[in-house]
Amino acid sequence: MSRIRRCLTRLFLLLGAALGGYFLLRQDGPSHGRSELPLAGNPGTHVFHRRGCRVYHPHPGDPEFIGREAALDAGFRPCGICKP
Repeated sequence: MSRIRRCLTRLFLLLGAALGGYFLLRQDGPSHGRSELPLAGNPGTHVFHRRGCRVYHPHPGDPEFIGREAALDAGFRPCGICKP
């Protein structure tokens, strides 16, 4: 029984290490070191998004923001999907 337990423990540790980076990038809570990522705003809806957001379709001339505070100061609100 202990051999099976050791194998399963190693398997979960390996999977956790392999997927850990993915889950760290997908955190939906407060920003953890992501505040300086370039953000893009939609001037029609006044919503700002991360670059890879599935609901954001970039257009030439869309405003870009260095951080969350800059976008909020410009009157934009954060996207509910990508939660920048």
